[in-house]
Amino acid sequence: MKRMRLPFLALACFVQTPLWAKIDALKSSVVKVFVVQKAPDYYQPWQMSYQVPVSGSGFVIKGHRILTNAHVVSNQVNILVMKAGDTHKATARLLFVAHDMDLAELTVDEPGFFNGTRAVDFGDMPLPRDHVAAYGFPAGGEELSITEGVVSRIEVRPYAHAGDELLTVQTDASINPGNSGGPVFKGSKFVGVSFESFNGAALQSTGYFIPVVLVHRFLADISDGNYDGVPGIGIAWQKLENMALRKSLGLRSTRGGVLVTKIVPGSGADGVLKEGDVLMKVDGVPVAENGTVPFGDGERVDLIHLVSMHQMSDTAKIEIWRGGAAYNKTLTLKSIPDLVPGPQYDVRPSYFVYAGLVFQVLTDNFMRLFESSAPILMRYYDERGLPSPDRMQVVFINVVLPHEVNAGYHEVSQAIVTEVNGKRIGTLKDVVEAIKSPLKTKRGTFLVIKVDDWTGAPQSRASEIVLDAAAAAKAQPEILSAFGIPSALSDDLKNVGAKPSLVAVP
Repeated sequence: MKRMRLPFLALACFVQTPLWAKIDALKSSVVKVFVVQKAPDYYQPWQMSYQVPVSGSGFVIKGHRILTNAHVVSNQVNILVMKAGDTHKATARLLFVAHDMDLAELTVDEPGFFNGTRAVDFGDMPLPRDHVAAYGFPAGGEELSITEGVVSRIEVRPYAHAGDELLTVQTDASINPGNSGGPVFKGSKFVGVSFESFNGAALQSTGYFIPVVLVHRFLADISDGNYDGVPGIGIAWQKLENMALRKSLGLRSTRGGVLVTKIVPGSGADGVLKEGDVLMKVDGVPVAENGTVPFGDGERVDLIHLVSMHQMSDTAKIEIWRGGAAYNKTLTLKSIPDLVPGPQYDVRPSYFVYAGLVFQVLTDNFMRLFESSAPILMRYYDERGLPSPDRMQVVFINVVLPHEVNAGYHEVSQAIVTEVNGKRIGTLKDVVEAIKSPLKTKRGTFLVIKVDDWTGAPQSRASEIVLDAAAAAKAQPEILSAFGIPSALSDDLKNVGAKPSLVAVP
């Protein structure tokens, strides 16, 4: 029997590109990122803490730009990048940083740096069981590392860097310190950015990457030259799985919807939704009774994902159940104000020092100094507190810098301030203004600071601090000089009227 000979062109269809050639092509997209970080000192907020060298990974996209994680370049004072397989480190410039999404964009101005590099080709959203490969420089290594695995889960979870809940992809590909900011590929297509791994005995070989859909969202956000951030609705909600609860709300269906339990003042929901509403749909997508919405191929994710894909100031169409009837509403999506701001980066903390009292704003950065030993009321505000029209910040006295003018209060610490000179305190600016108006009495002129006696260490608790106003004004420059404090006010407060040290006291 005569054998058939296939034409050369037909044979060529069966020749696959060697694996090494694919790896070499993708390698030209990857860079190592070297950063020197210097964070503020949240205990003595007028100064900075030690500088720390860190490293991570990044990758080239179109337009001679490099993407990496925000946590790699946060609090940066110097950034260098090195191409995979090279030894030259070039100075990089930070263009945009999105701490909420843990993404950042860099560029290099050095001529010729991008020669030989290749911008990644963006792919589609990966699905469970897809095979992926993470590229990067883990454990401080100088050579490119490639680890492979499969997508095991897609879910909304808090990002460790800033605490915002966004879509993540879980994989068993090893993602270790140093991988952060590196690209994840499905075949030859970019599908995500490595950023976290699980550290614990309960789960092993568990890494996470930011999916490509959120990278698209970030690039769209910065396309106008500004990063506006991820918006939110501004509600707290609970599941509606209990039939008695559903019946009490007059719901006709046994499935779907979540109960709105809180409205954040100043959010897009403020004035549009009410406590007791049932949120049934977002952008036409039905919300299940457990708060999830359909995603991908039979998957479900938290309803917050629908909101997070919007840009700031977009409008969202929602359907609610209120008082036995369905209503359609439109609300503007905004940033959600926090009573206690989450982790902050690239900004100096707010503070005000007067008569040795160090007034500060409670932040998650400060809470991290204490871990589980922080006062219980501070922990409550940090975890559960919501802003209100009369309190947008939690102001506290961190420490008292000893001087004879504040004798008797030297042990006061972490005391939440409620009132200064008869004025309720809702922000740190309120303290700066209130200090200018001491209380005049028949017995003299005094500064009266009221604090919540449930805060602070038990041996140092107080409910009221009273200082002689004239003596405090006189002591102010002495205290600043003695403790090496360059300014009584953080930069963000310096436009709040006249300097408190110059308050006229009769």
